[in-house]
Amino acid sequence: MFEEIVGFINKEVPKANAVYNKAEIGDSSISVDSKFILEVCTALKNSKNFEFNVLQAVSPVDYLPQAAVEGKPASEGQPAIPGQPGH
Repeated sequence: MFEEIVGFINKEVPKANAVYNKAEIGDSSISVDSKFILEVCTALKNSKNFEFNVLQAVSPVDYLPQAAVEGKPASEGQPAIPGQPGH
């Protein structure tokens, strides 16, 4: 089902770059470019192939630099995690 939805999104809103994130444990998901959330939701709601009438969740993600994630000082010009060494 996820593959079908991703195919639909990429056909209707090509710049959304929909990707299926298959989970081995927990919930699978579909990621899209945040600039196209409204267009993607509208396309799914108005689709004759799907009966979407509720949006369950939108989860934004802001990836930190790898150094900050590992507890090391972030590179100059990049944010670090408060309370971590080098901050």
